[in-house]
Amino acid sequence: MLTTAEMATTATWTTPGAGLRSAVIVTIVSAIIFGIAIFELIRGNLSTVLAELSAAIALVSFGFAVYGVLRMILSLIETAGERRRHRREVTERRRGERARKRD
Repeated sequence: MLTTAEMATTATWTTPGAGLRSAVIVTIVSAIIFGIAIFELIRGNLSTVLAELSAAIALVSFGFAVYGVLRMILSLIETAGERRRHRREVTERRRGERARKRD
């Protein structure tokens, strides 16, 4: 089993918050589709089949919008954690360099 240090060196890291852009796009597109589908339902001049189809599209797009918002939140949490980890590594390196200079 790998130790944490070994996992950190073997893992392929992406840039922090890389999923944020795609999450924002999914959320915006889903919200637009949801708005259009709801607008067509409220107007009320659709046939029964088209009204049911519009309701189904609204429901699915609402689900994708919620999914996108959750992905954005998780991406922001990941970005903050990655920044904190990076700061900790830099601080540890600085302390190590200073400690060696004193010897």
